[in-house]
Amino acid sequence: MATNITKKNLIDDIVDRTFIKEPQVRPVVEEFLKAVERHLLKGECIEIRGFGTFSVQRRKSRPARNPRTGEKAAIPERFIPILKFSPSVRESVDRKQKGAV
Repeated sequence: MATNITKKNLIDDIVDRTFIKEPQVRPVVEEFLKAVERHLLKGECIEIRGFGTFSVQRRKSRPARNPRTGEKAAIPERFIPILKFSPSVRESVDRKQKGAV
């Protein structure tokens, strides 16, 4: 079963692995996350080689139906953030999960 990892858990993990103090790690992690959001808001892609690409994808408006009433409805156009992982990350996760089963 998957465990939810929080931003605090990530910061603690970096502190444990690098021996850099938490007060120095926290602002760097927070600023990284803000920078990703800032660039996505501008419609820019962020490519981190060997990890993945953050981008914004347009979802066209489309017709839908309310499953309870059967009434027709329209889902408006929207833009969603996407993270596409690199092949190396996908392969590593796949190998690890297959070994865990």
